[in-house]
Amino acid sequence: MKLHTTNNKTIFAFLFLVIISCSKDFLDREPLDALTIDTYYNSYDELRAAVAPMYSTVWFEYNDKGSFSFGDCLGGNMINPWSYEEFVYFTYTSLNNTIATGWASLYRVVGHANIHIVNIMEKSSPSIPEEQKLQVISEARFMRALAYFYLVRLWGDVPIITDNIALKDNYIVPLNRAEDVYQYIINDLKFAISNLPDSDPEPGRVTSWTAKALLAKVYIAFSGFNSTDGTRDEAMLDSVIYYAGDVIQNGPYDLMENYPDLFLTKNDNNIESIFAWQWISNNYGDGNSFQAYFAVSSDVTGCEDGWGGAVTATKGLAEMFTASDEIRRKATYMMPNDTFPEIMSSEGGYIHTGEGANIKKYVVGRPEDNDGQVRFMSAGNNTYILRFAELLLIYSEAILGNRASTTDAEALEAFNRVRQRAGVSTRTSLSFMQIFDEKRRELALEGNTWFEIVAWWYFQSEAVLEYISTQNRGRYLPGAEEEPSDDYFSPPNSKMQMPYPESEVLQNPLFNEPPVPYDFGE
Repeated sequence: MKLHTTNNKTIFAFLFLVIISCSKDFLDREPLDALTIDTYYNSYDELRAAVAPMYSTVWFEYNDKGSFSFGDCLGGNMINPWSYEEFVYFTYTSLNNTIATGWASLYRVVGHANIHIVNIMEKSSPSIPEEQKLQVISEARFMRALAYFYLVRLWGDVPIITDNIALKDNYIVPLNRAEDVYQYIINDLKFAISNLPDSDPEPGRVTSWTAKALLAKVYIAFSGFNSTDGTRDEAMLDSVIYYAGDVIQNGPYDLMENYPDLFLTKNDNNIESIFAWQWISNNYGDGNSFQAYFAVSSDVTGCEDGWGGAVTATKGLAEMFTASDEIRRKATYMMPNDTFPEIMSSEGGYIHTGEGANIKKYVVGRPEDNDGQVRFMSAGNNTYILRFAELLLIYSEAILGNRASTTDAEALEAFNRVRQRAGVSTRTSLSFMQIFDEKRRELALEGNTWFEIVAWWYFQSEAVLEYISTQNRGRYLPGAEEEPSDDYFSPPNSKMQMPYPESEVLQNPLFNEPPVPYDFGE
C-alpha cells in the first residue's frame, strides 16, 4: 500500500547531495556537492554558502504542490483539478501523494538544518569568530522553526528530530505533543533573535527582525491551542503585541505603495517582504513552479507550460471581494476582459478572454517580461512567507485579543493601513471576523488561509466547522453562459489535521501510539 517511495529513513535523513547553480544575490556561487558531516568550514563565507540552499531548493517540493494544496485548496480559495481538488472537497486520504511529499519535504528542511548546526559547531575553523558561527546556526534554526510550524499546524503531534545521524540507526521514533512542538519552535526563534544581526548586506537573508516577526505569527497561532473556553492565552497575545509592535515601530519594513507590484519578479525582496523563499529561473527544482500550474496557457508563459486553464478561484473567494476591492482582486484572479500590460508586454499586454476566474497571483508572464527570469516550469519570482501587511493584521488581532470588538487606535491604524493601500474604506471598530476576512483577502493564493482556519479552530472549533460548511467551494466561471452549481462541504473534526502518510504509519508503529512529552533537557 505504498503510494510514495520514501520511508522514515529517507524522510528524516539529511539530503547529502546539494546542487545549486544560481544568479541571485547570495545564491550566486559555485555548485556545492557532497555536503556531509565531514565537511570542514574555513571561513564565515563558507558557512554562509553552506546554508544558502535553505532559502530555496530544500523547500521546493513543499512549494511546488503543498503550498497551494494545503493553504488555498484546503482553505477554500482555489479549485485545481489536477488531483488537488481532493483538498477542496476533503476527500484526501493517507495515501495522497501531496500529503506524503509535503511531509517528506518539511522533514528534509529539518534534516538540512540539523546537519548544518552540527557541522558548524563541530567542523568549522576555530579562527571563525563565535558570533559568526552563532549567526549562521541561527539561520538554520530559523528554517527549522518554520518547517516545524508548518508540520504542527498540518499534522499536530509530530516527531521532533534533532539528530539525523542517530536516526539512521533507529528510525522508530515517537510522536511528540503539539504543544511541545510549538515550544521547540519558539525556542529556535528566540535563539535566532538573540544571534542574528539587525540587517544583512544580502537581500533576502533572515535577520533578527525576520525572526521577531515570525515569532509573532507563531504566538498568535499558538495562543488558542487547546482552549477549553473559547478564548486565547492572554500572555501569548501580549507576546504578539510585543514582538509585532517592535517590528512595526522599529523594523525596516513598510507597505509597498501598489499592491500588484508585490508580485512582479523585479520587486523580489522589496520593503514589504519580511521573509520569502528565493527562486531562480534555471531548471525545475530551483525555480518557482507556480506559473506553470496557474497560468491559463503557454501564450502567457512563453514556454511549453501554462496548464492552468481549468484552475480557478472558488465562488467563496470571489464573494470576499467587493466591487471597491478591485486592486487586490485583479492581482489575485482574473475576470473576463481584465488587462495585464506587464504580461506579454511586447504584444501590448494580455487580455483575459477565458470564461473562468483564472489565477493571476504569481503568474508573471514570459521571459521577456521578466528580464529573462522565466523558463519552463521555473520562474525567478519569490514565494512570500511573511509580508509586512500580514504582520499589521496580526498586530491588530492581538490587540483585539478576546474582546468581541475594539476601537483601539493602534489596532485600527495597523488594520486600516492595509485597507487604505487596497483602496477600500477604513473601519472605526474591529471584530475577529473582520480581521480574519481581511487576512483572507490580502493573502489569498499565498498558501495561508488554511493555517488561519486551523489557528481559529484551536479555540473555537464549532464556529470553524460552521464557517467551513458555509464556504462556497464551487468553481467560479463568471464568463460562462451558465455558472456551475454551488458546492458546500463539511469536514469532520478529525480531518482538520492531515492524516500521517500511510508509508510512515506502516513502518513506524509508534505513529499509532499517543504522543509523548519532548525532553527539553531542563
